[in-house]
Amino acid sequence: MTQHGKVSHYNDTTGTGFIAPEKGGGPLPFRWADLQDKAQLPKQNDRYGYDTQSDHDGEICAVDLKKA
Repeated sequence: MTQHGKVSHYNDTTGTGFIAPEKGGGPLPFRWADLQDKAQLPKQNDRYGYDTQSDHDGEICAVDLKKA
């Protein structure tokens, strides 16, 4: 199920960031590799649709991010 949220932070040096879910809850981490469109770097308050999955440590992450 696709969820939506806004980028709360993105570090273009490390290629990592956080997205704040619109439905509430804590920010979810994401990586540059999880962006569907890599031509534009995410900026604070950009709205994205995304799915979630657990990483290798069991932490929930945002994946398959697409600018909404």
